[in-house]
Amino acid sequence: MYDTNLTRQSLPDGDLSFLVGVAIVVFNANTQTLIHNYLDDFKESGEDWWTLTDVEAGPLKNKTKDYLLSNDYREIYSCFQDLISQRNRIVHSFSITLPDETQGLNTLDKKTHDQFVVDKKYLEAFISKNSDFSTLLESMGNN
Repeated sequence: MYDTNLTRQSLPDGDLSFLVGVAIVVFNANTQTLIHNYLDDFKESGEDWWTLTDVEAGPLKNKTKDYLLSNDYREIYSCFQDLISQRNRIVHSFSITLPDETQGLNTLDKKTHDQFVVDKKYLEAFISKNSDFSTLLESMGNN
């Protein structure tokens, strides 16, 4: 159910708001799987679950980088790096009024500062890429 009484803020339509939520949940689930696989496979890291679950994705990528690259998990590292960038565009998006007078989300390209719309297509592609990432993480856990 889409309850606009939860906030006084103008919200994008229910489908877009739902997809933003799904995008965050699947990214977080994959991040937790990465942490689990990392700790399971690299016990000598000296890290623990409680500390790593509280680390932001960018620093987590940096903490796991050497391990991933030295163990032939380049594709996992690269995909995680891309997903972090895309997730950041979603998290740092801002509300706009679209030409049809509905509410939407825009974000900025981090390098050029060009604005673009975070639309259903962008979010679905992000969710799909997370599905692919989940498959990669499963293969990591099976090694």
